Amino acid sequence: MLKYYAHSFNKTDNLMLLDITKLEEILKNGALLSRRKLGLSEEEALFNGMDYISLCDLEKNHPKNSAYNLYVKRGLSLLFDKELKVIEPDYIYVDYNTLGSIDMMHYYGIKGRYSDLIDEVQVKDEVSLNYLRGIMLSLSRMQYYYPDEYIEEYLKVVSYLLDKYRLDIPIINLDNEKVLKKQNVL
Repeated sequence: MLKYYAHSFNKTDNLMLLDITKLEEILKNGALLSRRKLGLSEEEALFNGMDYISLCDLEKNHPKNSAYNLYVKRGLSLLFDKELKVIEPDYIYVDYNTLGSIDMMHYYGIKGRYSDLIDEVQVKDEVSLNYLRGIMLSLSRMQYYYPDEYIEEYLKVVSYLLDKYRLDIPIINLDNEKVLKKQNVL
């Protein structure tokens, strides 16, 4: 397994314009920013709140309910160096059939950082792109949903954005951890 932290911003099986838009926003900002730093409202807060960014530690165990299985395997991920200072939240089990994430905080009386994903780590406020080491996606998952021509165009756009923002980092296939070439990837 790769020795990185991964941040995935799409947990759907649709790798489309939304990925590209979010990727360009992050590259333009020069950092992965918290919801508060992006100027989003409190109503848009997710499980990790307004000030924290969730990452998956790729070296940890990935049981069924993990960031790896819920996010990394399903979308485009940014790979960050392990030199990045992270917070290891306390792991708690959450039964979402009876509790929502907001109710859970009150139910457990939790203070501090916590996660319902065993392989999650968090960073406060922002992650500089100085720690960015690659982009990763599952080629086999993409091939299940899209024709090769679409995938080639998608990867060309990702490569274009990396070139535009002068980032010389690899695009890695999650399935076998091999670097995908910028051209003629299939």
